[in-house]
Amino acid sequence: MTPGRSARSGSALYVPDEVIVKFKPWTDRRSVEGLLRAEAAVQRRESKGGRFTVVGVPPGRTVAELVEVFSASPLVEYAEPNFYAYATLTPNDPRYNLQWHFDNATYGGIHMEQAWDVETGDAGTVVAVVDTGVAYEDLAGPGFWHLDTYNAYGGSGYSWWCGTSAALSSWIALYGASVPDPPGYGNGWKQYLQRAFDLTSATGTVTFSYYYKFDIERNVDYFRVEVSDDDGASWTTLKQYTNRGGSFGGSPVDLTQDSVDLTGYIGGNILIRFRFNSDEIYSDEDGIFDSDGAVYIDEVQLEDDGGILFYDDMESGAGVWEVTRYEQAGDLSGTSFWTNLSEIPDDGLDNDGNGYIDDINGWDFVNSDAHQNDDDSHGTHVSGTIAQTTNNSAGVAGIAFDATIMPVKVLGADGSGTYEMVADGIYYAVDNGAQIINMSLGGSAASATLEDAVAYAYSNGVTILAASGNSNSSVDYPAAYDAYCIAVGATEYDEIRAPYSNFGTSLDIVAPGGNTGVDKNGDGFADGVLQETFSDTPVDWNYWFFQGTSMATPHASGVAALLLSRNPTLTPDQVRDALESTAEDLGPAGRDDEYGYGLIDAAAALAYVSPAVSISLSTDGSVGFGLLVPGAVADNSGDVEVVSVDTGPADLNVKSTVF
Repeated sequence: MTPGRSARSGSALYVPDEVIVKFKPWTDRRSVEGLLRAEAAVQRRESKGGRFTVVGVPPGRTVAELVEVFSASPLVEYAEPNFYAYATLTPNDPRYNLQWHFDNATYGGIHMEQAWDVETGDAGTVVAVVDTGVAYEDLAGPGFWHLDTYNAYGGSGYSWWCGTSAALSSWIALYGASVPDPPGYGNGWKQYLQRAFDLTSATGTVTFSYYYKFDIERNVDYFRVEVSDDDGASWTTLKQYTNRGGSFGGSPVDLTQDSVDLTGYIGGNILIRFRFNSDEIYSDEDGIFDSDGAVYIDEVQLEDDGGILFYDDMESGAGVWEVTRYEQAGDLSGTSFWTNLSEIPDDGLDNDGNGYIDDINGWDFVNSDAHQNDDDSHGTHVSGTIAQTTNNSAGVAGIAFDATIMPVKVLGADGSGTYEMVADGIYYAVDNGAQIINMSLGGSAASATLEDAVAYAYSNGVTILAASGNSNSSVDYPAAYDAYCIAVGATEYDEIRAPYSNFGTSLDIVAPGGNTGVDKNGDGFADGVLQETFSDTPVDWNYWFFQGTSMATPHASGVAALLLSRNPTLTPDQVRDALESTAEDLGPAGRDDEYGYGLIDAAAALAYVSPAVSISLSTDGSVGFGLLVPGAVADNSGDVEVVSVDTGPADLNVKSTVF
C-alpha cells in the first residue's frame, strides 16, 4: 500500500507526521526523553487511559522510519502510525434494516457496509439491465388503449378500446369490417382505465354497471374489474373475463351488460378500474391471434337506492378517466440512467446511425420503440438492487448506487421474450457502451444465436452476469455458456442454497436470492430480496420482497459495478477472478456444484482489486536518465524531470526514462 493512503477511496490511512509509541511499564522518564532527543522527535500528547504517547515526526523523516526505529528499541512495547478511523456507511434509507441480503449481524450478507467505505460506484460505469424494462421515466400511456373516436356500434364520439392492426380478427369482431382500419399502435400490455368515486353519502345497495365486448385469447389474456379502498395501494378483483370456449383462442364475447356490488364500500372513497393484462409478445399460440385482441367498454353507471350517482356514455373524452401511464419509480429518482448523447430527443431521426431512432436512454425490443418502460415489475426490482438511489432517507438501498443503469427491454408484460429479443438486447448494450450486462433471465434450450451474442459481449470486454435459473436443475442459458458468462445461483438468509436455485458444473458463484416462504431472521417479514417496484400496473408502487436467481444476479452485477468503478481497466476475466477468489466458501471445501466458488463478498472483492494506476510525466525537453522517486524532481545538468504517480493502495515502483 502506498504510504499514507487508505483503502477507502481518496482517504488518508494515517496522520502524516505522527507516531503512537507505547513504552514498557518500567521505562523511566529520563530514558524516554533520551530516546526522543536522539531521534529529534517531540512528545505531543500522552494518553491518560492507554499509557501511550503520540510523538511528532521531525522534518525530513517519515512515519515509516520512526515506527521502525522505535519498534527496535528495548524501551518500547510497540510503535505504529496514528491511523485514521472512518465512519462505516450505513444508509439512512428507512427500510434498509430489512435488506438482510446486503449486510446483517448474524451471517454478514455480502458485507456491503464495509464495501461502501471503499466504493459506491461511478456514473461512468454503465450496467445494462436486459430485462422487462425499467421504471425510469414518466410517460403517458400509449394510444392503443385510450378514449378514441371510432364509431363503435353506430355511436358518434368516444369509446374505450384496445387493439392493433395485427389483431385484425379481433378488431373486426368488435367493430365490423366497415370501420376504418385499426390504428396499429403495437402490442398491448397491462392497461387500465380508472376513476375515483365518493361513496361517503351512498345509501342502500350500491351497484356499478357497464357494457363490455371483447375478443382476447382464452385463458392467456384477461380483462378484469377491480376496486381499491386505499388509494390504489392494493386492489381486489371483482370480475375477471376471458374468451369463451372454442377452437384456437376461444370465442369472442358480444356486447354484454354486467355489474359489481359495491355496497361493502359505503362510507369511503374508492377507485374502480377496468384492467387488461395480456401476454403481449406475439400471442400467436392459437394460430389466429398475432397480437393481443381488443376490448370495448361502454355505458358505465354507478347507482344506489337514491338513484344514479354517476353515468358516462364513454363519449365525452379522456378527461373523466385516468388512462394507463408510466411513472419513474420514486426510489430511482436519484439514480443515474444512461443517456445517448449522440441522439437528439424526439426528432424522429437516427442521429447517431446506430439503427435505432430516438434511443435516448435505451431500447425496447418487444415493442420496437425508444421507451423501454417496465410493464412487468421485474426489471425495476432488479435495477434497484444494482443502483437504487441510496442514503436519501427514503425506501431502500442499492449496491453501486453511484453507477449508471442502461434499460434494455427484451421481456414483455408476462415476463417472457424470445432469444431473438435477448440477443438483440445484448448487441445493443455492447455497441452503446455498457461495461456490465445483467441478465436475470434464462431459458432451458441452448442456442447458437444466444451464444454468439454473449461471445460478442465478452470479446468486447463486457462482463456478463446471468441467472442460473429457478427450476432446481441444471443451469439455464445463457448462464451455462461458461466461457462468456458468470452464472449466479441463489442463497437464503442463512446462506444455504435456495431450494429453487439451479446448480451444476456451470455454476460460478451464489448471491442472496431469498426465500419468501420462510422468515429465518425473525423480522416478521418473508426472507425475500426487498426493492421498490409496482404490482398490477406501473403506478401501483410499494416495496416488494421477491425471490429467485433473478434477485441474486443483480447483487453480483452491483458488486461487479463497484469493481469496475474502482478500476475501469479490469477485463471480464479479472472481474470473474475477483468475485470467485474472494467468495465465502460454502458447502464442501473449494468449488462445488451447489455453490460454485461461494457467496460473493463485496468488501473482500474490492480489497482484492487495486485502483487503476495513473502516471504522468513532464520534462523540459532535454534528455535525462535515472531512477526517479514518484513526486520527486531530479536536476541533472539543468534538466528537470517530474514523475507523479497515483497508485491508490497499490505498491508500485516506477522506473522512468524521460526524453
